[in-house]
Parts: sequence; structure tokens; C-alpha cells
Amino acid sequence: MRPTILNLMGVESDTDMQFGSDLFSEERDEFAIFRDGRFVTDDYVYAGSTCYENRSGQLVDQELCAPFADQALTELNYSERVINGDLLRFYDEETGQLLDADQ
Repeated sequence: MRPTILNLMGVESDTDMQFGSDLFSEERDEFAIFRDGRFVTDDYVYAGSTCYENRSGQLVDQELCAPFADQALTELNYSERVINGDLLRFYDEETGQLLDADQ
């Protein structure tokens, strides 16, 4: 949500470290991931271990959502590692660069 809200407010955030993307940007990610593992793509909605065709709402073969489910899980794991490992302590907010962990 953060990138979308900042963009709507006109705040430049290109150098900020953040997960997610502006939902209204033409360069947005292919899909939006929710914290509980659900996601929405241009073609599919995945919720409760069930895959739906986005436009019709019809139930479709779960294999169609499988590649996106794998990517969603990977990205959620990255997010958890950053948060739980306090990895943002290596981020310099002024420069937008990662600090050397040995400093």
C-alpha cells in the first residue's frame, strides 16, 4: 500500500527501500500479494487455496495459479526475513544505500 499512497500524494519514493509496488503505475508488478498468501493477477485470483479466473470469477485449475503462488511465498518469506531479522538496520535512509554489515 505504501508505494501506491505515496504516489497518489505526489511523494517521490524511488530511492526508498520498500516491498510492494504502486498499483496504479504502468510499471507495476504482475500481481498484488496479501500477507496471508492470497494474491491477485491480471488473470487470476487466488484465495483459500483456490484459483479463480479474474474476469469471470469461475473456479479454474489450481495449476494456473501455481507459478504465482510460488513467487508470492518467496516474496513473503523475504519480507519476513527483513522484518524478523531486523535487516533494515543496514539501510541508510539518507542515501538509500545498504550499509556495510561490518561497520
